Amino acid sequence: MEVRQFTLHWCIENEFEIVVLQPSDDMIQEAAENCEKIGLDRIVEALQAHQWTNLVKKDAGNYSQCVDGERCLGEGLESQAANSDEEKSSSTSFTDLYEQFSSVVAHSKTLSGDQRKEYAAQMVTKFWKSMKVSGCSSLSDLSDGSDIA
Repeated sequence: MEVRQFTLHWCIENEFEIVVLQPSDDMIQEAAENCEKIGLDRIVEALQAHQWTNLVKKDAGNYSQCVDGERCLGEGLESQAANSDEEKSSSTSFTDLYEQFSSVVAHSKTLSGDQRKEYAAQMVTKFWKSMKVSGCSSLSDLSDGSDIA
């Protein structure tokens, strides 16, 4: 069985969504036809759509929304370039986190439904922080999930 087919089969059996970070041209075209997001856009969409157990809403006056997308993108790229040393350490932490993924999946199978959801929230938060996506104002507000009972 091909690796891709095996991975897809495993994801279906374990109720995971597979997100391809570097999609082929065919996948991009198919997603555009179906008005679906793919890659990092899909990850962001899923994280934003999830109802987090430790969610604390902000006051409307505490943040400003980005009206000019190019300006915000430029600010994000500038801050990303300024933190090149951090990127090296973040790629190391991302690699370490990814290597721990199989043990995380094995551990999550031993948990009850609610515990599994809380554990998943903790892991997604750690994964999201390890990616160090610049320009995301809510990234600094994410807890590591250790405050979840």
